[in-house]
Amino acid sequence: MLLLTLIIGILLNAMGYIPPGNINLT
Repeated sequence: MLLLTLIIGILLNAMGYIPPGNINLT
């Protein structure tokens, strides 16, 4: 879903792009 990807992108930007590691959780 493009919407889901968009939301994830916004969350990453809002959090200040947390270092890799959380990516493994998704």
